Amino acid sequence: MMREEGRVISLEGSVAIVTSERKKSCGSCASKGSCSTLTLSSGHEETRIRANNQAGAKVGDRVVVEIQERQFLRASFMVYIVPLLVMILVGAAVRSLLLDHGLVRAAEGFGALAGFVGLGVAFFLLRGFNTRIENSARFLPVISDVVSVGTHASVRHSLD
Repeated sequence: MMREEGRVISLEGSVAIVTSERKKSCGSCASKGSCSTLTLSSGHEETRIRANNQAGAKVGDRVVVEIQERQFLRASFMVYIVPLLVMILVGAAVRSLLLDHGLVRAAEGFGALAGFVGLGVAFFLLRGFNTRIENSARFLPVISDVVSVGTHASVRHSLD
């Protein structure tokens, strides 16, 4: 189970919007601008995520957000590996098909082009998949604990 602390800034029914600040260890890393490993921060100063509010947190509360490693790895596989596999398989299939038909000169170029088209199609399909699951409780991180109870005034101050 992966855990991160954050602050609830708003509620949408049973879902809370939680912000998280960059950790000190991430803040000094050379890859802080592009890395999102194991934090909600994604390398930015502050990131907002949607989380299932099972702990009954209120706006301003400091909370612990958890996500199952299995869900995190599944999402990472879908985002990073599936498009790469589609690109390689489509490119290799088109190249092989053209070579079988004796189009040796065109095989490399069209194979590469088909791979990039496959990559684009994979990203388009993943976007549709993301739209379908983004509000599913099964895929949302969960607020497991309220660390400290906040006040409305502190939240208003942080949003200004």
